[in-house]
Amino acid sequence: MITSNQDVFQILTEAISEGIVIVDEKQHIVAINSATEFMFGYAKGELINKALDTLIPVQYHKAHTHHFKGFIKNKEARAMGMDKVLHGAKKDGTVFPIEVGLNPIVVENKSFVMALVVDITKRVEIEKTLHIKSKALQHASNGIIITDALQKDHPIIYANTAFEKITGYTQEDILNKNCRFLQANDTEQKSIKKIRNAVAKGKSCHVVLRNYRKDGSMFWNELHITPIKDNAGVVTHFIGIQNDVSQRKMAEENQAHLAAILDESLNEIYVFDSKSFKFLNVNYGAIKNLGYSLEELKNMTPADIKPEYTLEKFKNQVDPLLKKQVKTLGFETIHERKNGSKYPVEVHLQLSNFEDKEVFVAIILDISDRKKQEFFKIKQNRILELIVLDTPIETTLKDVAYLIEEQFEDVYVSILLLDQESQNLHGLVAPSLPEAYSKKINSMLIGEHVDSTGTTAFLEQELVVSNIETHPLWQTFKHLVSPHGLQACWTTPIVSSKNLPLGIFAIYRKENMAFANLNKQVVQVGNKLAGIAIEKHLTNKYIVKTQNQLERYAKNLQEQVDEQTKELKAALKKEIELNELKTKFLSLVSHEFKTPLSGILTSTMLLKKYTMVDQQEKRDKHINTITNIVNNLNNILNDFLSVEKMESGKVNYHFKEFKLSKVLNEVIYNSNMLLKDGQKIKYPENIDEISLQQDEKILELTLSNVIHNAIKYSPENSNIDVAIAQNKHQTVFKIKDQGVGIPEKDQKNIFNRYFRAENVLTTQGTGIGLNIVKNHIENLGGSITFASQEQVGTTFTITIPNKPAKDLL
Repeated sequence: MITSNQDVFQILTEAISEGIVIVDEKQHIVAINSATEFMFGYAKGELINKALDTLIPVQYHKAHTHHFKGFIKNKEARAMGMDKVLHGAKKDGTVFPIEVGLNPIVVENKSFVMALVVDITKRVEIEKTLHIKSKALQHASNGIIITDALQKDHPIIYANTAFEKITGYTQEDILNKNCRFLQANDTEQKSIKKIRNAVAKGKSCHVVLRNYRKDGSMFWNELHITPIKDNAGVVTHFIGIQNDVSQRKMAEENQAHLAAILDESLNEIYVFDSKSFKFLNVNYGAIKNLGYSLEELKNMTPADIKPEYTLEKFKNQVDPLLKKQVKTLGFETIHERKNGSKYPVEVHLQLSNFEDKEVFVAIILDISDRKKQEFFKIKQNRILELIVLDTPIETTLKDVAYLIEEQFEDVYVSILLLDQESQNLHGLVAPSLPEAYSKKINSMLIGEHVDSTGTTAFLEQELVVSNIETHPLWQTFKHLVSPHGLQACWTTPIVSSKNLPLGIFAIYRKENMAFANLNKQVVQVGNKLAGIAIEKHLTNKYIVKTQNQLERYAKNLQEQVDEQTKELKAALKKEIELNELKTKFLSLVSHEFKTPLSGILTSTMLLKKYTMVDQQEKRDKHINTITNIVNNLNNILNDFLSVEKMESGKVNYHFKEFKLSKVLNEVIYNSNMLLKDGQKIKYPENIDEISLQQDEKILELTLSNVIHNAIKYSPENSNIDVAIAQNKHQTVFKIKDQGVGIPEKDQKNIFNRYFRAENVLTTQGTGIGLNIVKNHIENLGGSITFASQEQVGTTFTITIPNKPAKDLL
């Protein structure tokens, strides 16, 4: 049919400006118009029976074949490539963009595809140019907006990304709005009036004004406004180009202050000639610190204010700068004032240019305070070493007092020890106070109105008295200090690591003035060092005392065992049990003291090796080790003393009403420090309103003992449940663990003194904790029971009355 209607086809195809290509199912070209031949650069008839791939770039052949088969299968007219740009290949190999429309046709039961081809090279170039321009506007660093001058109120019709970034507004906030929203309420600026006049007259203008971002923050906007006119000269649009010049504006404002700042800086700033080394200029800080006038300094060199340097030596020092071997140079030295006084400084030097000549610029830092702090740290470490070495307490505390006195002018330190039994204060050291005054205040009772030291010890709080003569606390005692010229007093309590009062740290002055100019942190360091020294001293005394008590206790125990052996020969079984108790006790004492004491000895030996300032962290580590060991030994000794007190009937209970949550919080806080990896203590719910009238310390001891045992004998990644219930008469505690459990055969002896179950013999412990707890709880009218299964866990149940029995009050 195509052949028979060739003339008709020829007329139609030649009348169409687009290229027409008809191919059969095998993609052979069976017909083509002259527009196609011209478009692809072929002669007339040259493409007939050629493969369609002839007109397609090689790299697209594979994909084209796949798409062609799909089209033949579906046979639906459509545009080819959809939103993609297609490409054709000319005879000379040139690749150019095309647009293709596909139409399936059937002639004499044969399928053909007719493609309408349009060369879109010019369109693509135009679109590319427009795209580049659009991208340029969008990616410009300046904010750009376009307003419609023909609409009311000149709404914004375009804003680029930079405008959004500068102002914080989105396209939705910006479009179709007048740009005055950037002015907020700041509408009385002269620049705004200039803008209005320019817009009204259709002219350009350039202003800098305050604008405001969406978040309310202000920025300085440098704005260029340019009108756009049509062919008739009518202004149709305005283009606004803005730039955030806040930094430049700030720089301009700051520049005016820079000279004043440098001149008024407390640091010394010098400019001196790189050849003659004479000062050219100095700031006010240098003049003030040195005491020389500017005229005097201009006749001097840096060596004239550095007693450690000659001019030749100083030149050698800065030679690397002159040779450009380094850009900056820093070192420490001494400066000498006009009056002869000296102070340490840190020098920072660099080369610069001033009035067309090379000069040195020197910034000098007065490091007197830093040097004082370095010296302070060295002495602080020395005091810690004295504490570790068990130096006599008076020697150590004298060093503490001198440490604080050396840091300040007109201060006199006194350190007093609180006797807990007599409630008296005893003077330990006051190296710079008159000895007569120290003797007068020795053994003074504490009380609410007993001068500063007695009141501070009584109230356990800091007290500052800037005028002893008129302060009410000193009315009865001012005659003690007046003869010695002491006019002001600052007292702070010295407390132990457990926040228990140990004594008083007192600072006196001979002038009526407050202590605000003293560095409180420095004073707190002195107080803390005194606390550590006193606590170590008291702990040592306590250990000696306790060891003596243990020796007497062991001796008495031996005598009792011997006496019972003689009197109860028939009770052989009882005799064996007592001997086993004795053996366990001595073994426990030996084991529980020998290992920790070895640890203390090792840490002490290591501390002697760490003498450098930068080894403070290592010293702290061993000091903490010693402290922890001493606290552990103290707990063991407390257990032994508790046994002794119970047996001698010396236990006194102190009843008061308290919130149960307070005690439990303290117990769990301390217990958390003992937890193994993954262990958790589950806190009971709804206990904030539970109160008890009982001995708070005994309850804390009881819960601590049971919970600590649960932690010790439970594996990692296990839970310890604490449950509490209270009724009208009593409170019940249940502590459940997932530990090793207690063997059934050992359960009957678990509350016996010194007894330890066979499955925990290798674990540290004394075997007296549960015995002490049981005795205390039963003395208070309560009970303690347990249920346990090996490798499953143990639950202890503690029942205690909400109020003590009348006979205990």
